[in-house]
Amino acid sequence: MSAGQPQPGNHSIREQLYDYISDLRIVSSHTHILSDQQLAQTDLDFILSNSYLAWVCPPPEKTHAARQEYILAHQCNSYFRWLFKSLHKIYGVEVTADSFEELDARIKKAKEDSAFHINILKNSCGFERAILDKADIPGYDNGHPDVFSPAYRINMFMDGYSSTASDYNGVKAYDHIDIGSISTFDEYLEAMKAEIRNKKQQGIVAIKNATAYERSQIYDNTDKHKAAKAFFNPGASAEDIRNFGDYIMFTIAGLAEELGLPIQMHAGLGNIDNTRAIGMRKLIESYPNVKFDIFHAGYPWTSDVLALLHNLKNTYVDLCWLPLLSTTEAKDFLIKALEVASAHRICWGCDTLTSEESFGAVLAMRAVFSDALTDMILDGALDLEYAKYIAHRILVDNPKELYKL
Repeated sequence: MSAGQPQPGNHSIREQLYDYISDLRIVSSHTHILSDQQLAQTDLDFILSNSYLAWVCPPPEKTHAARQEYILAHQCNSYFRWLFKSLHKIYGVEVTADSFEELDARIKKAKEDSAFHINILKNSCGFERAILDKADIPGYDNGHPDVFSPAYRINMFMDGYSSTASDYNGVKAYDHIDIGSISTFDEYLEAMKAEIRNKKQQGIVAIKNATAYERSQIYDNTDKHKAAKAFFNPGASAEDIRNFGDYIMFTIAGLAEELGLPIQMHAGLGNIDNTRAIGMRKLIESYPNVKFDIFHAGYPWTSDVLALLHNLKNTYVDLCWLPLLSTTEAKDFLIKALEVASAHRICWGCDTLTSEESFGAVLAMRAVFSDALTDMILDGALDLEYAKYIAHRILVDNPKELYKL
């Protein structure tokens, strides 16, 4: 049974689940929503350019032929499917080669209300709260503490071996700690830990590692001497730099244990060079009291995450991005994760830059969850009431408990 196409005999079950999920006030465990200022002048091209669909293709040229080709080429794509379903529901315009101007005009008109994008999150998406990973301003809540709880991205600290090195968003460790007070590796470590402790006092609810876009996700080195070889060393080798990053990640995991913070780990797609989740095994095993939320189900290597879920009880899996990336894969993975692990160690987040795509992510999630749970009911694995319990756990209770919201 494909997502969104229930068979006649199970239609009422799926409808009941879909309606139940749609009525929930949920927690998105991961989002990148842009600032009010960035979203104030939003038009259709802006939404398309700041969506996952832009990874597949840029917005079409403003001609009927280009738009028609764009639709025909990409209507099969999951990103396209859910983004344009969202735009249709929000703005009342169904995508055709002739409707782009009307859709663009309605978007511009709606954005005259500065609260419009926040209202989409609260009302259309049904978010009670969302955990915001602000890549360019780690630990920021976009000025909306009533909506967002911030995660603190720590990529830059793994690049702190150099005063000029930055993460892939251009953020440097020494944008956040005072380089003038640091001359030794030990001083760097203490300054880094002091900064993270300060962010915890300011309200961060998680530490976020998104270095899969920059480096391997195999974490092995726990030798401080090896890590120190890269520190302020212009001649540091690639191995020295990798050892530095490894040691920093182990150090941050130890601090997370002290502070009671979970760690969000991006796994899978990125630079796809040793970014499989299984490379995190030593790190996760070394800190059994730290909860590691592995993002995107590790796609495309989802079996790695299933293995970690099964063997390591401090492992959680987050379906953020996956329903948008491949709706079918998300449905299959959800069933497998429930079968091998627990209803209590799964979360979901929208993982999007704009409110419109956030709603698209919600629509994809509702389809995935209602289809997957319906299949499990028909297979005799669970009944309707337990299926509702699972949906509530994943979308409400699990993120609240994991992130202490």
